[in-house]
Amino acid sequence: MRSWSQIYLQRIKASGGTQKYLQIKVREKTLFLKKIVTYAGKHGKILEAGCGTGVLSTFLSNQGFKVMAVDVDEGMLNVARKISENFSQKPIFRKINLFNLQFPENYFDLVFSHGVLEHFTDKEIVTLLNMQLKISKILIFSVPSNYLSNKDRYFGNERFLSMGKWEVIETFGFHYLIGWRGYWDTFIRGKILGPSPYFVFVLQKK
Repeated sequence: MRSWSQIYLQRIKASGGTQKYLQIKVREKTLFLKKIVTYAGKHGKILEAGCGTGVLSTFLSNQGFKVMAVDVDEGMLNVARKISENFSQKPIFRKINLFNLQFPENYFDLVFSHGVLEHFTDKEIVTLLNMQLKISKILIFSVPSNYLSNKDRYFGNERFLSMGKWEVIETFGFHYLIGWRGYWDTFIRGKILGPSPYFVFVLQKK
């Protein structure tokens, strides 16, 4: 099986390089990023839990936020560092297992993740979210929905979840394709009345 870094290096190359890749991903996740900016507050302290390529953390760092990006995969952290080299402000990258987030209570204003939790069991997800809510005031995470199919799996072990704890203060969905491409994708999949490709949840402590 290919490693995560092999998968993403291939995708970065196909998109035209690291800067182009970041631009594409930021456009795709505009709504998601706007919610992070809104809930983090001006110059808030943010943690990305499972950063992958780090494109969202790099973007947020250059919007004036103090960002730490953690991942357990050293190969992906190297990819993320390489991408961030093209920008004046860089996140703090750390190799940390998500089950070992040793930070003080409410250390961050916001913790977020995108496309991470679907790789864990339900019990593990509950554990991770409780841990992240302990170290942050607000938690935002997205998971892929059952809009997607087997051919959309990057690594092979993703679970495409359906809508089904904590105090949920907002939920929304977004498509990873922009404009007419998103409408066309929805049409050809026959899911016009179905879910968006990604569900996003905004949680806070009770």
